[in-house]
Amino acid sequence: MHLRSSPTGELTAARESAAAAASSAAAAASAHAATKSERSFDALLAHASSVPSPSSAPTVSTGTGAVDTTASAPATPAAIALRTGETMTAVDGHKYGEIHGGKRDGMFVNTSSNPRRGKAFEIVTKDGRELHVYGSGKDKLIVRVSPPRDPGNPPAPIKLRDGETMTPVPGHHYALIQGGSRDGMFVNTSLNHNRGKAFVSVTKDGVDYHVYGAGKDRRVVRVVPHDPGAIISSPSTSS
Repeated sequence: MHLRSSPTGELTAARESAAAAASSAAAAASAHAATKSERSFDALLAHASSVPSPSSAPTVSTGTGAVDTTASAPATPAAIALRTGETMTAVDGHKYGEIHGGKRDGMFVNTSSNPRRGKAFEIVTKDGRELHVYGSGKDKLIVRVSPPRDPGNPPAPIKLRDGETMTPVPGHHYALIQGGSRDGMFVNTSLNHNRGKAFVSVTKDGVDYHVYGAGKDRRVVRVVPHDPGAIISSPSTSS
């Protein structure tokens, strides 16, 4: 007699792995380590399956419900404030505008939704890389800009297993897997090195973690909000 394994076996293993991973990762990243009286993450996960957990309790997202395609509308970004005598012209294909008039004539202003929105900068090219330079002296901030995606070199397609389909999750670079043994997990659709890999999403103490693999192959990625541009020199590090 042959026993057939449950199709949810892989997801169950991933949940258990995610639980352990989130507990250890959060303990290392947070000054509020778990006290002796704190229940284990496994116990909280079991409890969460029957009753709603408080906001501070860790939760495992497996996407077993339908994907909400009606995401709430993002907050309207603050208007760009120009100085007296200045006007601005949007630069096609970029999230910044060129300033005309006034003392900042010829500079650019950030029109994206990142923390530098509304701030003026100069564009400098060094070793073939574009740099945005904000401020001067001790307040100088240098941001290296990622090159635009090459349309002639598209990313590799996402490979799913037999019986699987995927639904993009609005506002994120991943999709929900539906069907098969990985049903309810997510797959990375970004352009980073995790593209195409499946993971379980875990939230603990308000921090999101993506847990890839299990056992000795387990990797925990702490999710941070995306901010285009890599800061390579800041007021605290520049000379």
